[in-house]
Amino acid sequence: MIKIGYGAGHGYHTPGKRSPDGEREWSFNNKVARAFANELALYKGVITKRFDDPTGETDVPLIVRTNGANSWGADYYISFHHNALSGRWGTHTGVETYTFTYPSPQSVALANAIHPAVVKAYGLTNRGIKRANLHIVRETEMPSILIEGGFMDSTIDIVKLRNDEIIANVGKSVAQSLARFLGLSKVAESEQETPVSTPSRPPVNSLTPTPVPTPSEKPSQSSTKLAVDGYWGPATTRALQRHYGTTVDGIISGQPRNPSTVNIPSARFGSGGSQLIRAMQKDLGTTVDGFISYPSLMIRALQRRFGTTQDGFISKPSQLVKAMQRALNNGTF
Repeated sequence: MIKIGYGAGHGYHTPGKRSPDGEREWSFNNKVARAFANELALYKGVITKRFDDPTGETDVPLIVRTNGANSWGADYYISFHHNALSGRWGTHTGVETYTFTYPSPQSVALANAIHPAVVKAYGLTNRGIKRANLHIVRETEMPSILIEGGFMDSTIDIVKLRNDEIIANVGKSVAQSLARFLGLSKVAESEQETPVSTPSRPPVNSLTPTPVPTPSEKPSQSSTKLAVDGYWGPATTRALQRHYGTTVDGIISGQPRNPSTVNIPSARFGSGGSQLIRAMQKDLGTTVDGFISYPSLMIRALQRRFGTTQDGFISKPSQLVKAMQRALNNGTF
């Protein structure tokens, strides 16, 4: 299993890391980092771990990030940043990728594999692959790069940075380029919906798939109805995503590993939470953080809504999930 460490540079409140209009660098960095992790989660044989604070509230010290990546045994590390020159609007422009001043051949190869995709995704001037004595690429004990994705104080580049579609595509493109570099292949839909055994010691905070749903979760070609089997797999998640108007991918991303989430075949372990879960929490009036905790106030609220045992826990199979599946089928969720 290949381990990929990554992080969004700085924190939301880091002084000076802003556009002339006050936009936070961390916010741009975070959008790219999240898209990167979400895309890489679709590949086999790889796990990821984020080493900044995914809420942005704390600017995690660089030494804590690099020590964490080294202790975890990351095989590669990518740091996402955006550039600035003077802090005043100008027409300077472009994208650059950094390795250490004296990089390993593997770091150079990683930069060569990733940088062209970054340039293409932003659609900005190619400023090249550069070398610098930066802590994040110096102190990591694995091949590492730092990406500077355009200038926040450029009247040219800020147009790209303010476009969420472009920013998301940057993260996705970095993940796809890394997957090609590593020779990874995507998890097929059929594989996602076939029961598999779980590792005896699953990695913490990874974004690898959890055990996937039973065959009854497979959508029938003759019907769009969900099987009422009590398994919260990709088909059920897709139906919930359609109901709540969030991205429809059958994945509950960025979840903590706990007694409930290990029973949800469509959950992916990691950080950052899930857009779907946030929408459900908002609908149910519980704390909106994107996580299914244990026990979970959101699950308890769902159990109260559907009249099942209110223990805040998802079992496998689950009476609550059966009730949810019936309601989704009937249009009464």
